[in-house]
Amino acid sequence: MFSFSEKKDYMVIKIIEPKIFQEKVFIFKEQLLSIIENHSNKIILDMSGVEVINSTGIGVLILINDKIKKQSGIMIICCLNNLLNELFERMRLNTIFSITDSLDNAERFVKQ
Repeated sequence: MFSFSEKKDYMVIKIIEPKIFQEKVFIFKEQLLSIIENHSNKIILDMSGVEVINSTGIGVLILINDKIKKQSGIMIICCLNNLLNELFERMRLNTIFSITDSLDNAERFVKQ
């Protein structure tokens, strides 16, 4: 479901599961929680491989974002496809999450 690489001060997590809904959401949540509990509190979540995510999956992203913020960290979401980008804007999720259009921009943002 993920591939990840640790950098000096942050971690890049690439979601390779195209559809995050139904039974996959529980696995998605457990794996993400494990990663943030055992690694950096600065996370870039590369969603370039995600085609669809349901409301429960979005709830998991909100939960992860809140946990990271409580650790004085940051989670940046990058590389949303056009459909997801529009969905995040309509749901005003861009006011909850830090979102960039590319991995390069996310890496610049996390290094600030």
